[in-house]
Amino acid sequence: MNKVACLLGFSLLPISVSAVSFEVDAETLKDQNGTAMPVTGQVLLVASTGGSSSVNGNTFIVPRSDSPLAAGSFFIGSGGLSDDLVVARVDLDSGFGAGSLSQTLNLSFGLDSTGSWQPGDQLSLYWFPSLSSGSTTPGVGTHLGMFRDDVTDATSRNAWVTPGASSTISLQFVTQDANGPIFPGGVYPSGAAGYPSATGNASQVVTPVPEPSQFAAAFGLGCLAWAFVARKSKRSAAAA
Repeated sequence: MNKVACLLGFSLLPISVSAVSFEVDAETLKDQNGTAMPVTGQVLLVASTGGSSSVNGNTFIVPRSDSPLAAGSFFIGSGGLSDDLVVARVDLDSGFGAGSLSQTLNLSFGLDSTGSWQPGDQLSLYWFPSLSSGSTTPGVGTHLGMFRDDVTDATSRNAWVTPGASSTISLQFVTQDANGPIFPGGVYPSGAAGYPSATGNASQVVTPVPEPSQFAAAFGLGCLAWAFVARKSKRSAAAA
């Protein structure tokens, strides 16, 4: 496969204990309309750090509009979840053109004060076609795409899971409409067909920050439920 790697070095965690190299290749990443995203768009490699080492143990969240997008930050989901760690943030590879990503990421992982990124944690690719490198948080309704793969084959394709220390793994994503220098004809190097074209669309949207009134309403409902249970318990005790 003809590819030019852009080497990016990150020291993301306060206490770095291990290093790993990711070769990330993706084609074609698109906007919500199915048009190849521009090279000015932003792509993030994200680790789900929910404490499970199982490939299917965690679910990646759609970030809220107050989620920081910088490497080393945690996404905040609509339910208040914040276990998805941004481990790298990059532009598309301008040498391959719109919708095409070819990067080598040299990263460090280990335990920080939150007990985060570890071997076995799932990885996912997020892309934001309309965001530039200067965007620090996504606005409400910003379109994004998400992808991860559980398949490992006999060539260079690996499941999207954090490996052990000092490893180099290949993370690949190809859609069937890809026909560029990374995945000519929309197939993996092993000859397997790529994912349906729509898989590359930025079909999800950033969720809004919950309003204070929503928190108040939730708190009120919780108090009402507690009062109901307490009253029922008193009645049961009196009847006994």
